[in-house]
Amino acid sequence: MPSDPIDLPDELRLTQYGEHPPFGDGFRDRLREDIGETELSMILGEVDASAAAVLVTRYLAAGAARRVTTIGRLRAAGFRVVHSATKANRLHVSVYPPLTEAGEPAAWDGELAARFNACFT
Repeated sequence: MPSDPIDLPDELRLTQYGEHPPFGDGFRDRLREDIGETELSMILGEVDASAAAVLVTRYLAAGAARRVTTIGRLRAAGFRVVHSATKANRLHVSVYPPLTEAGEPAAWDGELAARFNACFT
């Protein structure tokens, strides 16, 4: 976590970057647990596909796509949303799965992926 996270109001928009086939597999909706991923990355604010591509990949990517949601929609679905700026991307936001009653992150299974996808317009 960054040393200077900011409070994120529910009405704030977030952008998720993806790539249309055949350049990519669309939008990620679950964790890559095989590489130790614990969160999905998003961009603070609403940006177009080209800007999202440059922020995420560092170049204008063919097939670049984006989708938008609000922090409030993600929180209402149980997700935890945290500003997690990096040196390279001050607009980085992390979306974590809900916590179980035991305080552990919930498994990001198909049901949780469907809840995540339902947050986007």
